[in-house]
Amino acid sequence: MSALLWGFLGGVVAWFVTNFISQPLIKIISLRESAAVALARYENYDHHGHEEEDTPEADTIKARNVAFSEVGSQLKAFVISNQIIMKAIHKTTWRPGPAGENLITLSQMPPYGSENWEIRQNIMKHLKLGKKISKDLRI
Repeated sequence: MSALLWGFLGGVVAWFVTNFISQPLIKIISLRESAAVALARYENYDHHGHEEEDTPEADTIKARNVAFSEVGSQLKAFVISNQIIMKAIHKTTWRPGPAGENLITLSQMPPYGSENWEIRQNIMKHLKLGKKISKDLRI
């Protein structure tokens, strides 16, 4: 009888760890990657002073704004809905809440704005994107 009880308790613990620790960690890593993809895809549209060289089409601007807004909203929603795991995430010095707010702000700004690059750098800082892992290699 005790083996059955231990098996049941082990299943409960495994379910708890999977649902409240593993899945949120996988989700935040995925959202971080989505933010990096969006930032990389539209990087050329956030350099101030280049608007004469490359004027994006309206569809491209709309896609950029939607991409930034979607990822930003998802990051903010993650912070709101995963308070249990947020303490552990903050120990990594990732700040998904401010990164989400900055992505939403960037989505509302036109391309080539004077503050776009600074906001982009803040997002990268909050999510630790592009951080050096050695002297010769950047990720």
